[in-house]
Amino acid sequence: MVVTYESLILEPRTTMRRICDWLGIDNSHATMEALLNKSDLQFEMGAKHVTSGDPRETIGRWKRDLPQSYLPLIDKYVRDAATFFGYLESR
Repeated sequence: MVVTYESLILEPRTTMRRICDWLGIDNSHATMEALLNKSDLQFEMGAKHVTSGDPRETIGRWKRDLPQSYLPLIDKYVRDAATFFGYLESR
């Protein structure tokens, strides 16, 4: 199973339901609400996102903030995986 950061941030209920299905554990409405409410409560109690006030703002940020000097390293070490997962276009 592949779970992306983007899916967790943009579609938390759907993504958590998929994860529970994959794990073979309860994915009832009550369980999803409990999981997501716990997450919301932690956020409200100060467990804020480290690099941004809103985690949605961090989606795709690596493309904007990545130092140009890192591009050859990405090309060399992670291009295939990044392309496979949709983070980079095929050559």
